[in-house]
Amino acid sequence: MPAGMEFYYPDSRVKIAYTDYFAAVRSSFTTTAGATSGTFTDTSLIGKALVHFVSSTTGNYGGPTVTLDSNTGVISWSFNVTTSGGASAGASPATTIYYGGY
Repeated sequence: MPAGMEFYYPDSRVKIAYTDYFAAVRSSFTTTAGATSGTFTDTSLIGKALVHFVSSTTGNYGGPTVTLDSNTGVISWSFNVTTSGGASAGASPATTIYYGGY
């Protein structure tokens, strides 16, 4: 259970709250090269908020958008690339996503 300290205003509103509860990187997965979206499930994230970072960005794609459904532990990722004038963005890269929760 988290521990910490809180400071209150005279009217009982919380002024400052500090806890020792922090996010932790749990694991990683790699997106599939050529795929523009996908999912990964980790049930340890149920009820948590997602923390993530991407190992690298490549070419036209940059990094993927990453979201968590905290009810199911499903992490969704997608590359959102648009082109104009008939240009091709090429194939999406394989990218490692490191994730955790708090």
